[in-house]
Amino acid sequence: IPDLKPGDVCLVYYSGASLVLFAQPESAPLKKALVIGNGQYTLLSAIPAARAGASAIAAALRSLHFEVTEKYDLTLADFRKVIDNQFIPDLKPGDVCLVYYSGYGLQRQGFNYFVPVDFNPQSKGEVYQVAYAFGRLQDYLNRQHPDLKVLLIEASWENTQLTQWADKIGLASPTVVPADTVLALGTAPNTAIPGPAGGLGLFTAALLHALP
Repeated sequence: IPDLKPGDVCLVYYSGASLVLFAQPESAPLKKALVIGNGQYTLLSAIPAARAGASAIAAALRSLHFEVTEKYDLTLADFRKVIDNQFIPDLKPGDVCLVYYSGYGLQRQGFNYFVPVDFNPQSKGEVYQVAYAFGRLQDYLNRQHPDLKVLLIEASWENTQLTQWADKIGLASPTVVPADTVLALGTAPNTAIPGPAGGLGLFTAALLHALP
């Protein structure tokens, strides 16, 4: 990205696999994507770039012959319904699977979580009671045995209330990335970036630039 300066953003890429999936012909194994944009939070500041980013990514993936499940502004109940009961059961062994998420994320005790739009920063509940665990998504994906898993996570937006609740900034560094997984985070671990005034986040802009 020509205008990117040190400290602005860091796209962190962890991989045991390759991104050749984007060049696969239409007759290749099924390519399925879940695209989530969480931008309109009830008790946290809005992230307009999350919806814009998810919409742009979904359109780009459809042009690459992905079957796209596109969702916006998920509550915790919605996360469980969409991931656990809809997207995961539809995956078959041999599929190529991509998950894109833009919205708030948090870490607790080294584990990362997606923050639903109904998250209450005054909540005293356990983290698993108020947010959706990234590890839960990974576990469910592993059980379906897709050939390749691509996880694109833009979740380290600055928010003082969220940082105070989690007592940590941004997302934790992943401990293990399996050989069949590509994981890209929007920032370095334990860092956060401000949301843009308009348009796309730098992470998503970089992804769109990289797609064929």
